[in-house]
Amino acid sequence: MPSARRLWRLAANEARTKLFALAAPLLGAKPEDLDAANGSIFVAKDKTKSVTFKQAAAKMSGETIDCTAKRPKQYETFRGDLAGTQFAEVEVDTETGEVRVLKMVSVNDCGLPVNPLTAQNQVIGAMIQGASWALFENRILDRQVGTMVNPNLEWYKILAPADMFEAKSILTPVANLGNNTSTAGIGEPPIVPTLAVIANAVYNAIGVRVRELPITPDRVLAALSEAKRRA
Repeated sequence: MPSARRLWRLAANEARTKLFALAAPLLGAKPEDLDAANGSIFVAKDKTKSVTFKQAAAKMSGETIDCTAKRPKQYETFRGDLAGTQFAEVEVDTETGEVRVLKMVSVNDCGLPVNPLTAQNQVIGAMIQGASWALFENRILDRQVGTMVNPNLEWYKILAPADMFEAKSILTPVANLGNNTSTAGIGEPPIVPTLAVIANAVYNAIGVRVRELPITPDRVLAALSEAKRRA
């Protein structure tokens, strides 16, 4: 429907232009200098000069003005994907294995944001959900029947307010010319790298990789123990 509405607008604008071309000689003005409202066509800078739609229509060569709009070819994008980067600062307790995210920054190019505030909030929400996924969320399935054995918030852990970190979203508006408004999606780009950036930050903090999600204290301690055993 959005595309159809745009075509309707284009066709209506073409009809308006043709009607203005008929009215312009009557007003001694150029078509581009005209405007219309309340059934009249007038000179935009001098509204006292006006004619009615009926007067302009009387100059038509036929009974109708037919206009057909075509969707113009989109501009070729200079980049076919989105761009972004993410940074995380974590704190790891090597005695308990607990990982805590202190700060996260997400920098994203999603074209020209229509509403920067809601776009930034979406990015922050994605970082929160990604951090929850990286550190807490673990769906446990019964190996025999495949049902989920922790299907509630008592047993399925998620990031809580007490676990919240400083989150900062930076949007870099770029007119990517991929469409008429230079807008692009920002759904998955902020959440997908969150898991990796937290895992990398944990590695940077303790010097060993935790290669399973979520990065729970037992897995951190196991990775540290394995590193000591191999040392």
